[in-house]
Amino acid sequence: MWDNLNLDVLISGGTLIKEPVIAYGPFAMYNKAQFQQTFDHCRSGSLELYLKNHR
Repeated sequence: MWDNLNLDVLISGGTLIKEPVIAYGPFAMYNKAQFQQTFDHCRSGSLELYLKNHR
């Protein structure tokens, strides 16, 4: 009965940050301006370059 069961489980915990969060797809940011900038970088294909320069 359970031989072919495929199950992935993710359990996460931690302290709440008590900050507003905007989430859409794979992105989660603290404000709309950060989200829009990241989304624009992704859409233009420059997100990889942006991440390399801001780590």
